[in-house]
Amino acid sequence: MRRLVLFACLPLLLAPPAQAGADRLDTGVIDPSALTGPSAAVAFQRIRSAGATTVRIVVYWSWVAPDPRPADFEAANPAAAAYNWSLTDGQVRRAVAAGLQPIIAISRAPTWARDAAGGRGTTWPDLRELGRFARAAATRFRGDFVVDGTPLPAVRYWQLWNEPNAGRELSPQFRGRESVSPAAYRRMLEAFTPAVHGVDEGNLVIAGGTAPFGHRSRDIHVTAPMRFMRALLCMSRRPPYRPTCAARVQFDAWAHNPYTNGGPTHRAYSADDASLGDLPKMNALLKAAVRARHVVSKHPVRFFVTEFSWDSDGPDPRGVPLRLHARWVAQALYQMWRSEVSLVTWFLLRDNPLSTSPYQSGLYFYGGKDLALDKPKPALRAFRFPFVAFRRGTEIMIWGRTPGGSSQQVVVEGHTKRGWSRLTLLSTNPHGLFTRSIRPFAGTNLRARVAATADASLAFSLEPTRDRKVFPFGCGAPIKC
Repeated sequence: MRRLVLFACLPLLLAPPAQAGADRLDTGVIDPSALTGPSAAVAFQRIRSAGATTVRIVVYWSWVAPDPRPADFEAANPAAAAYNWSLTDGQVRRAVAAGLQPIIAISRAPTWARDAAGGRGTTWPDLRELGRFARAAATRFRGDFVVDGTPLPAVRYWQLWNEPNAGRELSPQFRGRESVSPAAYRRMLEAFTPAVHGVDEGNLVIAGGTAPFGHRSRDIHVTAPMRFMRALLCMSRRPPYRPTCAARVQFDAWAHNPYTNGGPTHRAYSADDASLGDLPKMNALLKAAVRARHVVSKHPVRFFVTEFSWDSDGPDPRGVPLRLHARWVAQALYQMWRSEVSLVTWFLLRDNPLSTSPYQSGLYFYGGKDLALDKPKPALRAFRFPFVAFRRGTEIMIWGRTPGGSSQQVVVEGHTKRGWSRLTLLSTNPHGLFTRSIRPFAGTNLRARVAATADASLAFSLEPTRDRKVFPFGCGAPIKC
């Protein structure tokens, strides 16, 4: 044992990367309520301090546009007096000032801009009106539109709708037994993408953002995400995925919200649902559609996660215990990277008030109306500086990402009875990612540390944890799901 401890203090042999994944992993946060009000500036700064480089800004079309529509309204004109862009203008300015790349996610058409042919209760947008609004929004945030004497910052990431496979967001989903939402969403992309690209060819359109679980009851209609995606992209049901029609769809990144009823490797119970452990099959379908030229893009098509989280205990008594919650956050980021996801957006920055909301998945505990009073959870550190280590045969596989994804030298340390000692020194790739296989050492806990600053990750134990059944969305007292 003594010789093993002494050996652990020496640099360990580096091996080639143990697993192939995305070449980068950007992180972001979505929290609409935190980004409004008097504490909004604090929220944007805290998102940046959490190691994120992006922030997802929700833009409800029905809030920006007038309702009813004035007779002389020019919907494609971003300067039209009837538009109210004030909230979005402020959020985009604060995001860029904090060093964050805004992702504008557009959804919810005003009543006058809905497809009259869709029938009663439809929320499908009228395609001409959707194109006009997309052009107005992209023009306003092209980088040269002046408001109050100062140009608004440029926005390059544009998402069309949130969870378009869910009836609460896009309805109808079905007509009888027929799933009609994929074709409707394809037509929406045909109107939206050329409008956004027409303003600036460098703009990127994000499609999908699909909900993870299909469901159909009297009140809830959700098309299972794999079924929705196959129909949208005209691909076969089972791998190897083959074209089933000649339809082509325009977008630059596909996004999914892979909530899970278990831990970071947990798979959904239904074959057409998609949780965290199912991302490889969704990526395989996306790649097959790209190879079949069913996806039209001038850029390499990327794979994003635009919303993901677990509730923690506390404050949710049915959430994931805090220590395990932090471990799962780091491991989830690793699992998404392995699935070639290159952007992950966490839901939320801060817990909602427990008395009024089931959502307790924040990186900070809710401290009251003043966001500055919030206290960080252990998960914040895991999100900011994710690091994992697993035994792989006779070696230990390590993976991590530096805060903010900056290129650094990183020290990997192991903990023994003598305390922390250096195991190896390595350099990250240009986006702050590192992965290696190293020799075993006489201990079970490892961590990573930025060599230049001593900024360290949480310790990660080599002892495996069991999967456990959880409900990710929040069901603790007094709020019931």
